[in-house]
Amino acid sequence: MRGNGREALSTAHRFAALSNEKCLRHVYSGRQGGVSPAPFSSLNMSVSVGDEPERVYENRRRLIEALDDTGHCLAIGGQVHGAEVWEVTATEAAAAGWRWDGHRRTADAMITRASGVVLLSLFADCPIVLLFDSQTPALGLVHSGWRGTASRIVSRAVEEMSTRLGSRPESLRAAITPHIQRCCFEVGPEVPEALSVTVTAPIEQWTDSARSTVDLSQVLRSQLLDAGVLPEHCEVDSTCTRCDREQYFSHRGDGGRSGRNGIVALLRD
Repeated sequence: MRGNGREALSTAHRFAALSNEKCLRHVYSGRQGGVSPAPFSSLNMSVSVGDEPERVYENRRRLIEALDDTGHCLAIGGQVHGAEVWEVTATEAAAAGWRWDGHRRTADAMITRASGVVLLSLFADCPIVLLFDSQTPALGLVHSGWRGTASRIVSRAVEEMSTRLGSRPESLRAAITPHIQRCCFEVGPEVPEALSVTVTAPIEQWTDSARSTVDLSQVLRSQLLDAGVLPEHCEVDSTCTRCDREQYFSHRGDGGRSGRNGIVALLRD
């Protein structure tokens, strides 16, 4: 799995509050530093957008090398804007082994207590929420576009980490990747309506009725707080993927034909 991969290291990003956690490795990508041609140039992480698989696998190798740790299983959730939570067990990971196309199951959220399991989630406007508990330890990645947010998938992931993995919500740290921000996330009236019933706080503070925009990260943060995560344990990368298309793939900004950014994370012994 390990190679030179140096081209991608300068474009790898980390959450400041999680960078010094001893049993966690994580990194998320922008669009620079890979081998894919336009319109996927260049660090595309998805084989489902029309890019050549071998190019995608090289891009994944470069990003995963930036973890500075060796995993033994690559788990990738099949993202369908649903609310399924997949627990990747140590037994399942050992049986799957390492494959660049990944050990897959249809699920927008993945959780694990198994060390060495590399979780990979993809994004190109939708936020990914990283959940980490240093006490258990336990790890989760949650793909939460507006439909997943309306289904409370991040709340479900917190609950599943508690019941299945033994994590306490107050011990969890949460971090949200770059995504389309309020400045660019124009939606129909059904979206704020669907989101309003998922939080205890009034959603009007995170919407702009004149432009029909929503601040999805604030809705997610409110859901996390309602689930028991502490305010000081929530970090948000407020970069807008649509505004900063030089740095990130954006489904809306790129006209629907775009690559995918990726976040990888693993627990280490």
